[in-house]
Amino acid sequence: MSNAFLIQFIEILSFALQILILARVLMSWIQPQPRGPLGRFLVDVTDPILKPFQKLIPPMAGIDLSPIAALVTIQVLANLAMRSLG
Repeated sequence: MSNAFLIQFIEILSFALQILILARVLMSWIQPQPRGPLGRFLVDVTDPILKPFQKLIPPMAGIDLSPIAALVTIQVLANLAMRSLG
């Protein structure tokens, strides 16, 4: 595999994860308990990413800040990986 392919794969994967996390955040504002296949899918995909951050960062005034930490971490890791390849 070429570095260009790996860089593009990392870009797409990090973008997709960020979109899924943002979708879950928006869904939680509308419907806190996921119902239906889309809600379950979002929870199933994002829980493994968000749970470690939720253990480290307690909610502040009832607001879960773990998605912000997860989004920043995904972006930093993706940038580091792409720099090491590029």
